[in-house]
Formats: sequence, C-alpha cells, structure tokens
Amino acid sequence: MSPSPPEVEGAPRRSLRRPIREPVLLQVIVAAFVFALMGGVYLWQTRRTAAMAARLEAAEPLLDRGDVPSLRRATLELQAALAIRPGNDVARSRLALVHDLLWLEHGLDDAREAGKALTAAVVRDDLPTPERHVAEVLLAVVERRFSTVDAVAKAAAGASAAGRLAWAFGLAELAREQPRPAREWLRKAVADRPDAAHWQLALGDALDGDGDPRGAAAAWAAAARANPADLQAVARDLAARLRRGDAPAPLEAELTRLDATPDAAAGPRDRAALLGARATLAVVRQDAPAATTALDEALRLAPDDPWVLRLRRAVPVGAETARP
Repeated sequence: MSPSPPEVEGAPRRSLRRPIREPVLLQVIVAAFVFALMGGVYLWQTRRTAAMAARLEAAEPLLDRGDVPSLRRATLELQAALAIRPGNDVARSRLALVHDLLWLEHGLDDAREAGKALTAAVVRDDLPTPERHVAEVLLAVVERRFSTVDAVAKAAAGASAAGRLAWAFGLAELAREQPRPAREWLRKAVADRPDAAHWQLALGDALDGDGDPRGAAAAWAAAARANPADLQAVARDLAARLRRGDAPAPLEAELTRLDATPDAAAGPRDRAALLGARATLAVVRQDAPAATTALDEALRLAPDDPWVLRLRRAVPVGAETARP
C-alpha cells in the first residue's frame, strides 16, 4: 500500500464528512411535513369524534326524560352531532325519534313533517340502530299500520336497547286497545330503565286500562318523581291523589302552577292531561258541569288520549256527582 502524499504546508485540509446532497435533504423535509400533517389530521379527527360522542351522550338522558324542554335540547345536541358527522347513523335515528316523540307524545304539529321525513329516511336507508326501529314503530302506530309493527317486532328480536323497543311495542298494544299485553311490554321497558318517566307513564296508562287503578297510581307517581317536568305524568299523579282522598287545596295550587307552564314547554297533549286533572278536581267537589267542560276541551286537544277518554266516560252528560 503506497503511502499518502505529504500534505503541503498552507494547503486546505480535506473534510472527512461527505456533503449532504440536496435531494436527500428535501426528502427529509417533505417526510417531516407529511408526518406532521398526518398527525394533525389524526388529532383533528380524534377531537371531532370525541365532540360528536359527547353530543350523543348528552342527548341520551334527555331523550329518556321525554318532556318537551328535554326533547328540544336533545334536538339541538343531535343536530350539533350531525354538523360534525352528517351521516352518523345513531344521530340520524335518534333525531327521527325525538321529532316523533314531540309530535306523537306531545301533539306538537311543528315536529310532524320533520318526524315523518326523518323516519322515512332512516327506514329507507335501513340504518342498523335500535332507535330506527322505535321511530318506525311509532310512525306505524299513528298510521294504524299494525302489520308493520309486527314485522318490526320480528326483525328486531334480540336487538340492543330492548327497553326502548319494549316501550314502543307497549304503545302499539295500547293503540290496539290491548292493555294486558301492553303492560307486559311496558314492564319489560321499565325494568330496563326505571328512571325513564314516560315509560312509567305509559305503564300507568296500561294498568289503568286493565282495571288496576292502584298499580296505575304507583306507576304515575314513579313517573312524576323521575321527572317533575313531565306534565302528563304529574297531572295523572295529581288526579290519582285526588281520587285517593288527599286534601284538594294543595293539589289545586300545584295544578294552578302547572297551568302557567309556557307554551314552549307544553304541547296539546300535556294541556289535555292538566285538564283531566282539573276535571278530577271538579268531580271531587261535585261540580259535574265543570268536569264535563274541562274534559270536552281536553278531548279537543287530544281526541285519542285513552286516559282522558276514560275520564270522560265516567262523567256522562248531565251527571251530578260522578266520580272517575
């Protein structure tokens, strides 16, 4: 091996490092940029997913409370979730259900068309959510398409959220004027979630229709405790306490307070329930004409309400001292 040539004094020394070529440096910069971009997109998507999940979680208890203000707030939460993920199946299905509840349970016409359109869309798209089945059942009930209810019951057997489905099937049996199977469905629903006030309310209606006023009173009381903002539950509870013999004066004061509920927080069916309680108070005071007037107005607001219909049948025209 030949020796290295001697260094000439004053000549520049050779660098031991090899210079980084520009293409390699550019590749490093681009890779770092892409990595940072992908990390930012992942973080953005993660935050969006978390925000949507939070909206869905916030809407869930509002949906189960079932009163008008809660359902209005649930609508806002679900619309916000859909603004984040427009095609989310759960948010779409629950939004259809909320509108159906506002329309069918409270009689609010401003939710009718939206409820029909949203429910038709989730059924058409065959969304794999329990709420889609519930919304489909509710719409079928109001349209008296009980063959559809039976088909949904068969198709949804074993689905999750059975409590909500059981509640819907119980309402269908009530609409069929079959209180005995209705109460069995509704007991299953309440066992799944005893704090769902409007499920307890429906159970009380089924028990009342099946000739069990004591059981009905207990279910209505449970509904009123679970959600004091549920006007239908509180009105039925007040009526049951009046029939039981509780002092009418404090109950009348409570009824007067509820009558002042703003229209934004009450639908026609809620007003009809309050009139039913008012009629019960009139009967207790042996004022049949006042009871008849209140019940006729209640039926104008909710002509198919089974509880109001039973009250009206118990106070025939011309009766002086009938007691529902």
